[in-house]
Amino acid sequence: MTLIYSDKYLEVFYVPELNSDTLVATFNNKAILADGKSFWGQSPIKKNNWSGLGIMSKKADWFPVISEELRIKLLDIFSNYKNVVGYGFSMGAYGALKYSKLLRFTHTIAFSPQVDIDPNKVAKEDNRYRGHFKDAFSDSHGIVKSDIGGYCVAIYDSKFNLDTLHAIRLSSYGVDLVKSDYTEHATVQCIDSSVSFSQIINLLLETKLTGLYKKIKLLKKLHWNYFYTLGCRLAEKKHSLAAINVLEKSLKLGGDKEKIYIELSKLHEFNYQDSLDYAVKACIYSISGKAFNYLVGLHVKNKDYELALRVYFVAYAQIGHYIYLRNAVLLLEKLGRLQEASDLLVRLEALKLDSFVDYNALRARVSFGMSNFNDAVKYSKLAVKLNPDNEYLKKQDEKYKLALYSKGKQ
Repeated sequence: MTLIYSDKYLEVFYVPELNSDTLVATFNNKAILADGKSFWGQSPIKKNNWSGLGIMSKKADWFPVISEELRIKLLDIFSNYKNVVGYGFSMGAYGALKYSKLLRFTHTIAFSPQVDIDPNKVAKEDNRYRGHFKDAFSDSHGIVKSDIGGYCVAIYDSKFNLDTLHAIRLSSYGVDLVKSDYTEHATVQCIDSSVSFSQIINLLLETKLTGLYKKIKLLKKLHWNYFYTLGCRLAEKKHSLAAINVLEKSLKLGGDKEKIYIELSKLHEFNYQDSLDYAVKACIYSISGKAFNYLVGLHVKNKDYELALRVYFVAYAQIGHYIYLRNAVLLLEKLGRLQEASDLLVRLEALKLDSFVDYNALRARVSFGMSNFNDAVKYSKLAVKLNPDNEYLKKQDEKYKLALYSKGKQ
């Protein structure tokens, strides 16, 4: 592998393969930037005995510039091949299509491409990438019909509106579309081996659009993300039993356990124990607590406060973060169960939270609600000491002091 070009925007690698009449030129996505060592898609290209060329961006900037020097260098290399295939995903899919004519690709396959990220052109439709757009490139940015060259295919999820908007525009420019529904913005995940990569590229070279569709349809069903997305869609439509079965398939295929268990937890909302069990499983694989937070919100919304409190206690036992016990105190306070709230705050003493402003402020407030003005003043004083610029804490402190003073005069 040879680094053949580098400028402030790009670095380009070239790996020639003897006796190969096909070169695959890849463009990286925004998650995998240039590192001076390798390029995106390098491994499956090599395993298929094709020549490879990697155009790697140094920033997530959607390939704003291909210099004339680089263009001439690449066209000289490409002249040695019968087939020159542009290949990319998301940002890379944009690059592959944007420069398909300029670099004279014979074929291009683009997974989940954008047609533009200029907020002045697509902000109302799609603002996912507006933070990556640079005004300096506003004149040259975006794909137009005259950019498209060779045989181009875009793979997209027609059920995912954000990507569909781009696909429709590209279709009007002469790009053929292949649906990969229920994959959302992860269409390329089904190409997870050198074998599947070879199958897709060969079908592209044969311009067999129906064959591409059938192969994509088959490959996506071997990946957990398809079943996860389908399960979530079924859940949205209240097809709970079907959603559970599909999400279980996603698990068996090695899917993201936290994400899947969270969805299963939601789907079992009417079976408290099953729901809680899945929330616990979700937290085994993450410390985010998303599943527990969802369950608490659900139970509070339904006024199932006892269940909400139980979720807090299980969450604390599982994750070990004091925030869950603190939130249980807040809920008990809201319900007017101040003695229970006070008992739980005493339990929190063992965690040595006396240096936490919110702990002291909360303990002061609960003590005040129980007419224990001495403790209210004691803990309020600690809270103010820890955060002397907080005007709210100062006002509360004066309130507690006044209450204690008034009690002393009685």
